[in-house]
Amino acid sequence: MEHPVQTWLPTSKAAKPLGINPQTLKRYYGHPETGFLRKGKHWKPGPYPNSSKGWCIEECRKELLEKGFIFFGTIEQSD
Repeated sequence: MEHPVQTWLPTSKAAKPLGINPQTLKRYYGHPETGFLRKGKHWKPGPYPNSSKGWCIEECRKELLEKGFIFFGTIEQSD
């Protein structure tokens, strides 16, 4: 059975495709005690206390959509 490929990005790079400010992403949505994005599913800590968190873009998008977020982007046209 194949597992879907997941995209993990550090906070600064994950914020852009999610349309969220990096500070908002880590301080509010990904806060271990009060945020709705969960450690292990949506984000993982870095190897050191001051390391950036790693964010699973696909899982974060799913959760944000369930919370009512709208994602804006460009539509690619195929000829």
